[in-house]
Amino acid sequence: MNCIWKKAGMTILAMFILLGGIPGWFAPGGGHAYADGEGWIMVGSAGFSAGSVRYNSIVADHGTVYVAYRDIANSNKATVMRNDGTGWEPVGNAGFSANVASNTSAVRRQIARR
Repeated sequence: MNCIWKKAGMTILAMFILLGGIPGWFAPGGGHAYADGEGWIMVGSAGFSAGSVRYNSIVADHGTVYVAYRDIANSNKATVMRNDGTGWEPVGNAGFSANVASNTSAVRRQIARR
């Protein structure tokens, strides 16, 4: 039975990679987890936001995990946090968007070097 779940997990992971996204879900207990190809890994601790959040999006770049979301505690504006392996910290100011944030999407963009 364990082999079936491993195959299912790898299939789901492959689908996300083919669709251009890095899978990330909110884990039980309010933490965050991501798939590393072998299984799910917890990232940081739960409760790092100032309050409730909506439209969560997660992406990893060179070992750093980023989460973008609508920050209810900051007038429903966008906030981005990152985890460098030691803890969560804001990227810029919390609630930085000019208006209410909806359907946030964190994306890793590779820039060609000349």
